[in-house]
Amino acid sequence: MPVDGGPQRGPRRPASAASAPRDVRMQVAVRVRPDADSAVLVDATDVSLASKKDVVYSFDQVFSGGQEEVYAAYGKPMMDDAVDGYNTCLFAYGQTGSGKTYTLLGMPGAGLPAGADADAAAHGLLPRFLEDVAAYRQRKMVQNPAMQITLAMSVLEIYNEDLRDLLRPKPADGAKPAAPPCLVQDQETKETVVSGAAEIPIDSGEHALSLLRMGVASRQTAATDMNDVSSRSHMIVLVTLKQRQPDSAATTVSNIRFVDLAGSECLARTKAEGMRRVEGSHINQSLLALGKALNQFAAGTSKEVMKGMLRESKLTHLLSENFGGNSKTRMLAMVSPLAANEQQTASTLSYALRAKNITLHAKLNRRKDQHADAGRVRQLEKALHETKAEVERLVQEASQQQEKLTDIEEQLTQAAAARASLEELRQEEELHAEEVEDLTLKEAAALQRALHLVRAAEEAGATAADPAQPPAKRRRTKVLAPKREVEQQVQRKISTTQPTTAELTQEYLKGDLQQEVLKVEATEQRRQAAVRGNHALQSEVARLQNELRAAKAENVSLRGLLDKAKPNDSAPPPPLSMAGPVAVRGERGAAEA
Repeated sequence: MPVDGGPQRGPRRPASAASAPRDVRMQVAVRVRPDADSAVLVDATDVSLASKKDVVYSFDQVFSGGQEEVYAAYGKPMMDDAVDGYNTCLFAYGQTGSGKTYTLLGMPGAGLPAGADADAAAHGLLPRFLEDVAAYRQRKMVQNPAMQITLAMSVLEIYNEDLRDLLRPKPADGAKPAAPPCLVQDQETKETVVSGAAEIPIDSGEHALSLLRMGVASRQTAATDMNDVSSRSHMIVLVTLKQRQPDSAATTVSNIRFVDLAGSECLARTKAEGMRRVEGSHINQSLLALGKALNQFAAGTSKEVMKGMLRESKLTHLLSENFGGNSKTRMLAMVSPLAANEQQTASTLSYALRAKNITLHAKLNRRKDQHADAGRVRQLEKALHETKAEVERLVQEASQQQEKLTDIEEQLTQAAAARASLEELRQEEELHAEEVEDLTLKEAAALQRALHLVRAAEEAGATAADPAQPPAKRRRTKVLAPKREVEQQVQRKISTTQPTTAELTQEYLKGDLQQEVLKVEATEQRRQAAVRGNHALQSEVARLQNELRAAKAENVSLRGLLDKAKPNDSAPPPPLSMAGPVAVRGERGAAEA
């Protein structure tokens, strides 16, 4: 029956950096060393012991093939995660002699692949990964020379709770170390880093392998009764991949860790003595601390709560982020197929099963470049300063344009006043012409009456001088003597006043009438001058209106530029008053009507 806590059987879903959620479960796989008389029964995802076939341990995958199978299932997904910008970690756990170092490095012990005679099929997961990530870097740099992509590598070991840099030369016996000791430190970003360790840039896959050989050669190993080349320390390989696109101000950083844990030892079976026994005791204590930490993480305890527990061992302190934080972590549990190791095999399988319950919080690691941000800020400040200067210039031009419009409006107002004055003058001219016409009619009537009086006087004088008048008429004349006397008096008066009337008429014609004619002529001249002035004024008004229309169009353009250029918090310029041209247009329309 399946062990409690194990997932149901089903096809494995490979890890994908593009589709993985933020919260991911630790991936756990088991690898069993091939043996004809294996006491461990395996299939694609399940493991059971021959002595307890009813107890089935279910995992994400169970490897029973070669190195290529392990790399395809675990190494390539790690490569994808790293390229996408995730932290990733792989650690191998198991008893001594179970095949941890072989799975990670390839050949037993320090026999890493080198030269043309190396067996490519025996290449371990770590050398394959280093070659692939170096090839990825070179390929990207060829595709996009402007892209910044760097690889760096460190190789460390924890030996008897001392953190050592395996890429630094070892001091001679009794000499002081040339470099300060390596320390595990917590960053403000909640990451754990190693200070004092050499971080060597990687140029190629062969360069990375040469550094790995150097580190493995410096690692502490020794022979025990259970393993001729037993790792006496935990080895950690740190690889840092940094990528930055040409048009980006952020750098994608991936921290990649491979951990080859020293195997747990039964001191009674290894028969270790002296320094080997001390080493085995430190290995077991660090693995015990790691097991306690994994149990707490599997129970959902946060890294902050476990801070004191994690610092009990350098191993748990260094890997705390990979077990309880921002990382996509994979575990390879190595078990021995021998029946003699059944107890430790069951312990390893239970250990790995608990690790499956750990939930990690992986996220993309994008770090903004402070220098790039500072340069960007300077560019924005410069652009803002130029924008402000442009806005001030446009505001000044708008103010000048407003003044120009005000002047034009004043000129139009003056032109309207002049037009009104011209209209009043025209009305006065028409009134004066009517008065002159009335006066001319009156003078003509007076002249007519004067001429009528002159004719009457002439006829009266001619009648008085006629002697052949009949008697009857003379009697009538006698009867009408008073009337005749009056008529005679009138005749005398007319005769005496006739020259005076003619003179007055002639004087009037020569005096007052001529003056009135002169007045009419002067008025006509003023009218003609006013008409010419009106034409000139109409031309000036038309010119000013054209300038006003051009000024309005320019003002609209300037205001559009202001709206585009001004910052959000700047106040818009005051609207242009159009009261003047409207008033002028109204008065002109009234005048024309």
